[in-house]
Amino acid sequence: MTPSRRRQLMIAAPLLSVATLMVGLRVGAKDATRSATVVAAPPTSRGIAWQIVTYIDDRAVREVAPVRGLVVTARSGGREATWRGDSNVDGVAEAWLPLEGLNATSVVDIEVRADGEAEPLAGGQVHVREEPWGPERSDVAARPTKKTGDIDLEVLVDGERLVPGFPVSMWVHTSGGPHEGLEITAKPEPGLRVEPSSAKPCAPGWTELVVTAEAHVVGVTLEAHTASGQTGTWFGALPVAPGAFHVSMDRHLEAQKPAKVVLLAPNPRKIAYLEVDDARGRHFAAALDVRTEPGDPTPRAALELPPLPDGLYWLAVSGDTRGTDAMLGAAIAKPFVVGKPAALSDTSACGVGAFLAKNPGSRFLKWDALDGLSSRRGREAARRRIGLLIGVLSLLVAAMIEAVLIGQGAKEAREQVAAALADADDATDAGAEARRQHIARTGGAGNVVVGLLLALLGFGLLAAFAATR
Repeated sequence: MTPSRRRQLMIAAPLLSVATLMVGLRVGAKDATRSATVVAAPPTSRGIAWQIVTYIDDRAVREVAPVRGLVVTARSGGREATWRGDSNVDGVAEAWLPLEGLNATSVVDIEVRADGEAEPLAGGQVHVREEPWGPERSDVAARPTKKTGDIDLEVLVDGERLVPGFPVSMWVHTSGGPHEGLEITAKPEPGLRVEPSSAKPCAPGWTELVVTAEAHVVGVTLEAHTASGQTGTWFGALPVAPGAFHVSMDRHLEAQKPAKVVLLAPNPRKIAYLEVDDARGRHFAAALDVRTEPGDPTPRAALELPPLPDGLYWLAVSGDTRGTDAMLGAAIAKPFVVGKPAALSDTSACGVGAFLAKNPGSRFLKWDALDGLSSRRGREAARRRIGLLIGVLSLLVAAMIEAVLIGQGAKEAREQVAAALADADDATDAGAEARRQHIARTGGAGNVVVGLLLALLGFGLLAAFAATR
């Protein structure tokens, strides 16, 4: 190999290895990544209504982001269901997947994809949980501050809490009857309106009063009187849900027929998160845009509920994506019945109202079933290890090439020096001086060792840099 060719290779080898290292470090490098989390809930006989939350992760900072063209596919027991749509500005999409016959032993294989993404945003197996939620409770009555008299009074609020600015039914239950000529009179504290101020039972033991909270803390005194002179008094605060949506819908719906629901917001909102649940699981969910209509400044959202079978249901609504999990803050759950549930004996309007007042919603706790970001980051980490291995191997190969080239140069230098010394006896002093200059130009063994060590040091530095990445 000619000296000029060898010099070219000695320059090209490190340049090529550095370029390879740069490419290797780039393989699997952290970029802004879109992913999704699957928020699961217990299934119903109709299928599963699960929430998909889409994120973008940039340099370990995760924030919700809207994603268009979502495709959610679920498989279980040889059946398959697909949902298509977009996530909203909160990164939330409510996916309905009609997989019937799921139970506590079912496993759902789910995959979330998006337009423009080669890999799934999330994917894997989810073990179904079939846990009772929103059950009948015994502590549904409002807590009294004072209760006296012959007649025992209990106060229950439709939906368990009042919504400020909107009328809500308040039910007064009297026990120990029958009480002939019973009448309930309400004396509200400031911040509460009662219309009418007095009423008689509409069903045995049940009296309905319509109240409107005009403040976040309200109280009322209730007085009961009978024709025989029996009395009873109840005084206490009524539970209020500040900022909650008011749900306008019928208490009693026909089975297997759609029904209209209107949500009214007491203050400006953008999105309402609504779900329909029964004692088993989540039947339906939607993220609704809240708008104002011409001539009416009250923000509202409307939708049509899908057909439902007979049963007791709760329509839970919140302004937060997971507000209905524990039913805290501004979340509220309105009970309603479809058809004739087995537990409902009186199907009159008063009987249905009293039945619903005894069955407020508890909580509808969901869980994060799949986190797509962890799986995507795992694949990126594997690619990053491969890229780092490629980069380090390229450095080692280049170092070996450099060592071979330097060794070849040293060998040629030694051969030239030996040939020059062999001709020393016949050379003149001028010839000896020329040989010394030639040896100085070609370099001695010391220069060879120094060059080799410097080359290895340089490649070792690059290898260390690659390892820190």
